[in-house]
Amino acid sequence: MRDLGYYNKLFDFYISNIIYNVLNKKELNEVISEIKSNHGLKSRPKDEIEIFLINAFFRKEIKDDFFLYSFRDRKIDILDISSTASRTAFFSYQTALYIHELSDKLTLNVYLNKERAESKTSTFSILGQDALDAAFNKEPRMSKNQKKYGQYHITLLSGQFHNGLGIIDFRKNYLVSDLERTLIDCVVRPFYSGGAEVILKAFKNAKGRLDVTKLFKYFSEMNFIYPYHQVLGFYLEKAGYAFEDYKTFCEFGNELKFYLDYNIQNKAYSSEWNLYYPKEIEEFFER
Repeated sequence: MRDLGYYNKLFDFYISNIIYNVLNKKELNEVISEIKSNHGLKSRPKDEIEIFLINAFFRKEIKDDFFLYSFRDRKIDILDISSTASRTAFFSYQTALYIHELSDKLTLNVYLNKERAESKTSTFSILGQDALDAAFNKEPRMSKNQKKYGQYHITLLSGQFHNGLGIIDFRKNYLVSDLERTLIDCVVRPFYSGGAEVILKAFKNAKGRLDVTKLFKYFSEMNFIYPYHQVLGFYLEKAGYAFEDYKTFCEFGNELKFYLDYNIQNKAYSSEWNLYYPKEIEEFFER
């Protein structure tokens, strides 16, 4: 039986076609299955090929909830590692803020969002003030679908179906919400986004890059039940955008009192947007 080194060119071919810097256990097994399909290797034990691949190409790491194989000659980071949890999910919320340079640091919480399948049934409900108050004057429900890697917590979310609206490529092989979709998502789920202060600063940092026409278009297509246009308009105004940039959100109306965040302890009120917000963010308003 030939030494596996005899098949170096074959191994190199398969390895060169791997697009990710880090593989999970299932992905490595798929590569091994493809290699074993070749003449001369069909009878070789899977474990033998795995050991050869580790010695020649990969670093094997078992850490907390992750079983990984990373290329020895490639630099990897927590985003590479997190993506092994789902190749079809996109980086979102506060992680996407960091990717778009709207926040200055990557937090220890990494967020991936995978849209649910399109629902065949549609529900229509009339939103009342009592129901809205009840929903926002308590702590939000947060996903427990987390994986741990060292000090990091990777949360895999199951988001509402929006047909991939505003989802773009990142590092060629990953996905991320674009700038406009990211800001909308953060407005809708502030508890995954660092809270009101972080989001307000993100709107400020987006000046000169944010396409407000696209922002409004996305918002209109996402068909929210809650009046998030009041929050978007508020952030645009307080971040110092021109009235022309947020007037379309004004035109939606604001019949219901709404909330910038959940369970706000020290409320202030904007009569212009009919919106409660945390008073402590006032120091960050553009005057």
